[in-house]
Amino acid sequence: MSETPNEEVEHSTASDAQKISVMFICTANVCRSPTAHGVFQDFVDRAGLSEHFLIESAGTNVRDPGKVPEARAQKVAQALGYSLSGLSSRTFEQTDFDEYDYIIGMDRTHIEKLEAIRPPQHTGTVRLLLSYANYLQESEVPDPYYGAMSDFRIAMQLIEQGCISLLEALVAKHNGLLSQ
Repeated sequence: MSETPNEEVEHSTASDAQKISVMFICTANVCRSPTAHGVFQDFVDRAGLSEHFLIESAGTNVRDPGKVPEARAQKVAQALGYSLSGLSSRTFEQTDFDEYDYIIGMDRTHIEKLEAIRPPQHTGTVRLLLSYANYLQESEVPDPYYGAMSDFRIAMQLIEQGCISLLEALVAKHNGLLSQ
């Protein structure tokens, strides 16, 4: 029996419920987490896996919701070919535990805050980004906000390594889903 065009569309596009959902977390959602969001989205797009992922970022202490990523973060990202356009800050909400399978923090304070409010029924992963890049000496992405441009470059290097390793881990874990 041949498929109708509508059936083909249904098979080729994963619904949000079937997607691997990843949320990156930092403090104000203006430096590290939007950078990770943009970098990871780029890696997913280049791998041809966009239809299988839902990617977002948020902060644990957002003072100014709707703010675009910090200018220095955007400059470093743009210099390396990543786009942070279209991203804006938002606060991590309790309901995000229901929406996201992988909640990825930049430093231990984020993980501690998330674990303190994590509902017992949440079966997803709450983990540091750099725990996926266990070959690095660093375990956290330092906050560059009060630093110099070089601090943003260092954060970017760590985020790139963490995102590469995270994508590799997710592809390995969800190979069945991703090969559909």
